[in-house]
Amino acid sequence: MSHILVVDNHSTHLKKLWWLLDAHRVLFVDYHSLSSLHIDEYDAVILTWGHDFSVENHHDVYQQEIELVKHCSIPLFGICLWFQIICAAYGSHMLWIGEKVKGVFPVEIVKQDMIFDWITWSIIQVAEAHRRSVQQIENLEVLARSDYWIEVIKDPDKLLYWTQFHPELFVDESEWYILLKNFLAHCLSTH
Repeated sequence: MSHILVVDNHSTHLKKLWWLLDAHRVLFVDYHSLSSLHIDEYDAVILTWGHDFSVENHHDVYQQEIELVKHCSIPLFGICLWFQIICAAYGSHMLWIGEKVKGVFPVEIVKQDMIFDWITWSIIQVAEAHRRSVQQIENLEVLARSDYWIEVIKDPDKLLYWTQFHPELFVDESEWYILLKNFLAHCLSTH
Protein backbone atom coordinates (compact mmCIF):
# COMPACT_ATOMS: atom_id res chain seq x y z
CA MET A 1 0.00 0.00 0.00
CA SER A 2 1.40 3.40 -0.96
CA HIS A 3 2.12 6.09 1.60
CA ILE A 4 0.93 9.60 0.70
CA LEU A 5 1.91 12.79 2.53
CA VAL A 6 -0.78 15.49 2.39
CA VAL A 7 0.44 18.93 3.43
CA ASP A 8 -2.58 20.85 4.64
CA ASN A 9 -2.59 24.60 4.04
CA HIS A 10 -5.81 24.85 6.07
CA SER A 11 -8.03 23.59 3.27
CA THR A 12 -11.74 23.32 3.91
CA HIS A 13 -12.01 20.27 1.64
CA LEU A 14 -9.95 17.66 3.50
CA LYS A 15 -12.85 15.22 3.85
CA LYS A 16 -13.21 15.00 0.07
CA LEU A 17 -9.48 14.54 -0.35
CA TRP A 18 -9.47 11.89 2.39
CA TRP A 19 -12.22 10.02 0.55
CA LEU A 20 -10.30 10.24 -2.72
CA LEU A 21 -7.18 8.78 -1.06
CA ASP A 22 -8.95 5.97 0.82
CA ALA A 23 -6.94 3.22 -0.93
CA HIS A 24 -3.64 4.63 0.42
CA ARG A 25 -1.96 5.14 3.77
CA VAL A 26 -2.18 8.88 4.26
CA LEU A 27 -0.53 11.24 6.69
CA PHE A 28 -2.09 14.71 6.88
CA VAL A 29 0.25 17.36 8.32
CA ASP A 30 -0.06 21.09 8.83
CA TYR A 31 2.26 23.08 6.59
CA HIS A 32 4.03 24.45 9.66
CA SER A 33 5.23 20.91 10.50
CA LEU A 34 7.25 20.21 7.37
CA SER A 35 10.68 20.74 8.89
CA SER A 36 10.19 17.73 11.17
CA LEU A 37 9.42 15.29 8.34
CA HIS A 38 11.54 13.16 6.03
CA ILE A 39 9.55 13.33 2.80
CA ASP A 40 11.65 10.65 1.12
CA GLU A 41 9.78 8.16 3.33
CA TYR A 42 6.61 8.79 1.29
CA ASP A 43 5.60 7.71 -2.19
CA ALA A 44 3.98 11.03 -3.16
CA VAL A 45 3.11 14.45 -1.76
CA ILE A 46 -0.10 16.41 -2.21
CA LEU A 47 -0.11 20.10 -1.28
CA THR A 48 -3.64 21.31 -0.54
CA TRP A 49 -5.02 24.73 -1.29
CA GLY A 50 -5.38 27.23 1.51
CA HIS A 51 -6.56 30.69 2.32
CA ASP A 52 -4.66 31.88 5.41
CA PHE A 53 -2.24 34.06 3.42
CA SER A 54 -2.15 35.24 -0.15
CA VAL A 55 0.89 34.60 -2.31
CA GLU A 56 1.91 38.24 -2.51
CA ASN A 57 4.29 39.37 0.23
CA HIS A 58 4.11 36.05 2.10
CA HIS A 59 6.97 33.99 0.65
CA ASP A 60 8.39 33.67 4.17
CA VAL A 61 5.21 31.89 5.32
CA TYR A 62 5.53 29.29 2.57
CA GLN A 63 9.33 29.02 2.52
CA GLN A 64 9.44 25.47 3.94
CA GLU A 65 7.08 24.25 1.26
CA ILE A 66 8.95 26.11 -1.50
CA GLU A 67 12.16 24.39 -0.38
CA LEU A 68 10.35 21.05 -0.31
CA VAL A 69 9.28 21.54 -3.92
CA LYS A 70 12.73 22.69 -5.07
CA HIS A 71 14.39 19.58 -3.65
CA CYS A 72 11.56 17.09 -4.09
CA SER A 73 12.55 13.79 -5.66
CA ILE A 74 9.17 12.07 -5.28
CA PRO A 75 5.93 12.76 -7.20
CA LEU A 76 4.15 15.91 -6.06
CA PHE A 77 0.74 17.41 -6.83
CA GLY A 78 -0.08 20.98 -5.77
CA ILE A 79 -3.55 22.51 -5.79
CA CYS A 80 -4.65 26.15 -6.34
CA LEU A 81 -2.64 28.12 -3.77
CA TRP A 82 0.31 25.89 -4.68
CA PHE A 83 -0.08 26.62 -8.33
CA GLN A 84 0.12 30.33 -7.49
CA ILE A 85 3.09 29.97 -5.12
CA ILE A 86 5.10 27.94 -7.65
CA CYS A 87 4.32 30.38 -10.44
CA ALA A 88 5.43 33.27 -8.22
CA ALA A 89 8.60 31.37 -7.25
CA TYR A 90 9.37 30.99 -10.98
CA GLY A 91 8.93 34.72 -11.47
CA SER A 92 5.45 34.83 -12.99
CA HIS A 93 3.23 37.81 -12.38
CA MET A 94 0.05 37.07 -10.44
CA LEU A 95 -3.03 38.77 -11.86
CA TRP A 96 -5.57 39.94 -9.29
CA ILE A 97 -9.00 38.99 -10.65
CA GLY A 98 -10.99 40.88 -8.02
CA GLU A 99 -14.25 39.11 -7.33
CA LYS A 100 -13.76 35.43 -6.57
CA VAL A 101 -14.14 33.11 -9.57
CA LYS A 102 -16.17 30.17 -8.30
CA GLY A 103 -18.01 27.41 -10.11
CA VAL A 104 -17.47 24.90 -12.90
CA PHE A 105 -15.72 26.19 -16.03
CA PRO A 106 -14.29 24.71 -19.27
CA VAL A 107 -10.55 24.18 -19.59
CA GLU A 108 -8.71 23.12 -22.75
CA ILE A 109 -5.99 20.48 -22.68
CA VAL A 110 -3.16 22.03 -24.74
CA LYS A 111 -0.53 19.31 -24.21
CA GLN A 112 -1.28 15.63 -23.70
CA ASP A 113 0.08 14.06 -20.51
CA MET A 114 -0.54 10.95 -18.42
CA ILE A 115 -2.76 12.90 -15.99
CA PHE A 116 -5.24 13.21 -18.85
CA ASP A 117 -5.37 9.44 -19.51
CA TRP A 118 -8.96 8.20 -19.91
CA ILE A 119 -10.09 11.69 -20.92
CA THR A 120 -10.82 11.51 -24.63
CA TRP A 121 -11.94 15.08 -25.24
CA SER A 122 -9.88 18.27 -25.34
CA ILE A 123 -12.19 20.40 -23.16
CA ILE A 124 -12.78 19.38 -19.54
CA GLN A 125 -15.02 20.90 -16.90
CA VAL A 126 -13.24 21.90 -13.68
CA ALA A 127 -14.08 23.46 -10.32
CA GLU A 128 -12.62 26.94 -9.83
CA ALA A 129 -12.42 28.95 -6.60
CA HIS A 130 -9.78 31.70 -6.62
CA ARG A 131 -9.06 35.43 -6.91
CA ARG A 132 -5.66 35.28 -8.61
CA SER A 133 -4.45 33.86 -11.90
CA VAL A 134 -1.35 33.43 -14.05
CA GLN A 135 -1.34 34.14 -17.77
CA GLN A 136 2.31 33.36 -18.61
CA ILE A 137 5.01 31.17 -17.08
CA GLU A 138 8.54 30.15 -18.02
CA ASN A 139 10.51 27.00 -17.19
CA LEU A 140 7.40 24.89 -16.61
CA GLU A 141 5.20 23.08 -19.13
CA VAL A 142 1.66 24.38 -19.61
CA LEU A 143 -0.69 21.40 -19.99
CA ALA A 144 -4.11 23.09 -19.85
CA ARG A 145 -5.60 26.57 -19.89
CA SER A 146 -8.94 28.31 -19.82
CA ASP A 147 -9.94 31.25 -21.98
CA TYR A 148 -8.34 33.56 -19.42
CA TRP A 149 -5.44 31.87 -17.64
CA ILE A 150 -3.17 28.85 -17.22
CA GLU A 151 -4.77 25.93 -15.36
CA VAL A 152 -2.30 23.00 -15.24
CA ILE A 153 1.50 23.09 -15.22
CA LYS A 154 4.22 20.48 -14.88
CA ASP A 155 7.93 20.45 -14.15
CA PRO A 156 9.60 19.22 -17.38
CA ASP A 157 12.13 17.06 -15.52
CA LYS A 158 10.26 15.67 -12.50
CA LEU A 159 6.83 14.29 -11.63
CA LEU A 160 5.69 17.61 -10.16
CA TYR A 161 2.24 18.92 -11.14
CA TRP A 162 0.14 21.91 -10.12
CA THR A 163 -3.45 22.85 -10.91
CA GLN A 164 -5.04 26.28 -10.58
CA PHE A 165 -8.44 24.61 -10.26
CA HIS A 166 -9.57 22.18 -7.57
CA PRO A 167 -9.41 18.49 -8.59
CA GLU A 168 -10.43 17.51 -5.05
CA LEU A 169 -13.85 19.15 -5.52
CA PHE A 170 -16.09 16.70 -7.26
CA VAL A 171 -19.70 15.61 -7.30
CA ASP A 172 -19.13 12.31 -9.08
CA GLU A 173 -16.33 10.76 -11.12
CA SER A 174 -15.95 13.80 -13.32
CA GLU A 175 -12.88 15.01 -15.17
CA TRP A 176 -11.10 16.83 -12.35
CA TYR A 177 -11.41 13.79 -10.07
CA ILE A 178 -9.80 11.64 -12.77
CA LEU A 179 -6.71 13.91 -12.96
CA LEU A 180 -5.75 13.28 -9.36
CA LYS A 181 -6.49 9.55 -9.68
CA ASN A 182 -4.32 9.39 -12.83
CA PHE A 183 -1.49 11.21 -11.09
CA LEU A 184 -1.53 8.75 -8.20
CA ALA A 185 -1.90 5.65 -10.36
CA HIS A 186 0.89 6.59 -12.77
CA CYS A 187 3.33 8.09 -10.30
CA LEU A 188 2.97 5.36 -7.73
CA SER A 189 3.46 2.64 -10.34
CA THR A 190 6.70 4.21 -11.61
CA HIS A 191 8.17 5.52 -8.35
